[in-house]
Amino acid sequence: MEPSTIASRRALRADLALSILVLIFALLFCVIFVVFLTSFGGEFLIVIKGLWILPVFLVLLVGSAIGALVLSARSLRSGTVQEIPSQGTWSPRSKTAWLLGWSAWNLIAILPILLVGKVLALGALGSVPTVVIGLLTLPFVGTAIVFLVGSLWTLVGLARRMSRVRLPRGAAGTGFAFLFAFAAFGVVSALWNPQWTEGVEHMALFSPGDEPGRGYRIPAMVVLPGDTLLAFAESRVEAMSDLLDIDLVMRRSLDGGRSWSPLVVLQDQGQHTVHSPSPVFDPSTQTVWLPFCVDYRTLYITQSADAGLTWSEPRDLSQELGLAEGAWCHNGPGNGIAMSTGRLVIPTSDGESRVIYSDD
Repeated sequence: MEPSTIASRRALRADLALSILVLIFALLFCVIFVVFLTSFGGEFLIVIKGLWILPVFLVLLVGSAIGALVLSARSLRSGTVQEIPSQGTWSPRSKTAWLLGWSAWNLIAILPILLVGKVLALGALGSVPTVVIGLLTLPFVGTAIVFLVGSLWTLVGLARRMSRVRLPRGAAGTGFAFLFAFAAFGVVSALWNPQWTEGVEHMALFSPGDEPGRGYRIPAMVVLPGDTLLAFAESRVEAMSDLLDIDLVMRRSLDGGRSWSPLVVLQDQGQHTVHSPSPVFDPSTQTVWLPFCVDYRTLYITQSADAGLTWSEPRDLSQELGLAEGAWCHNGPGNGIAMSTGRLVIPTSDGESRVIYSDD
C-alpha cells in the first residue's frame, strides 16, 4: 500500500484544485508548441524541430501533471494524503532536506521560466493575435506563481516546525519536467562548439550592448569601390521583438573590412519601428540606395553619393508606387541587386512577396 497521512478535507480540495490548474498550464504549453511549430519559420522552427528536449519536456510535464491530479483525487476520496511509495521510508531529516532542496529549486526556476516566456511573447508580438499572446504568457506566469506560493508555503511550514509539511503536488511534480529541460539545455549549450571554416576570418560588427540596452538583428552589407564596405542592421530595444523601438544603424570600413568605424544611427524615430534595410549599390552613378520601412506600413528610401558619409532625406516610396495605405511593408532581409542592364532590384512586400525595380 502507498503511505498516507491524515489531512483536512479543505487542504485536500485545495491540492486537487492546484493539480487541475497545473494540468491546464501543461496543456497550454503544448498549445504553444503547436502554435510556434505551425505559425513560425526561421530560427523558431529550427530550434523547435532540431531539439528533442522540447517534446520530451512536454511529455514529462503533462505526465507529471496527470499523476499529481490522480493522486490528489484519490487522496480527497480517501481522506488521506497518498504519497509516492519511496517517501514512506524516509527519515524526518531526509524529508526535511527534500522539502528544503526542492523548494529552493522551484524558487530558482521561476526566473528562467519568466525569461523564456518573455522571449517567446516578444518573438510572437505582431505576428499572432493579442489573445494568443495572452494565452502564450499565461502558463509561464501561472507556473511561476504556483512555484512561488508552493515553495514559500512549504518553507514557512518548516520554519514553524509544523507537522505534515509537504510541497503542493502540482509544484513538486512539474518541477521535475522543468529541471530536465533546463539541465538538458545547459548540457547542450556547454557542448555547443561551432567552428568557422578553416581560413575564414571573422569579427563581430554588431554586438548586444554596443548601444546601452540594445541588441541587433537583420544585417545587410554592400561592397563599394576602393575597399569600402557598409554594414547595416536593426538596433532593437528588445532584440527578440520585431516591434517597439527599433532604429537603423550602420558601420563603415575603408580597408576591405579589416577595421570599422564606430556605430552610426541612420534613422531614429523614437518609439516607432524603423526596420528592414535592404541596400543596393548602383555602380553607374556611384550611389548607395537604402530602402527601409516604418511600422510595417510605409516604405521609404534614402540615398548616399559619398559612400555612406551623408544620406538624403528619406522619400516616401509607398505613395510614389501607389501602394495600398497600411499594406504590410517588409524588405529583404538582405541586399538589393544591381543588374548588368543597370536595373536596380529590391526584394520587398506590400501584403505579399514582390520586388520593386528602377531603370533610371
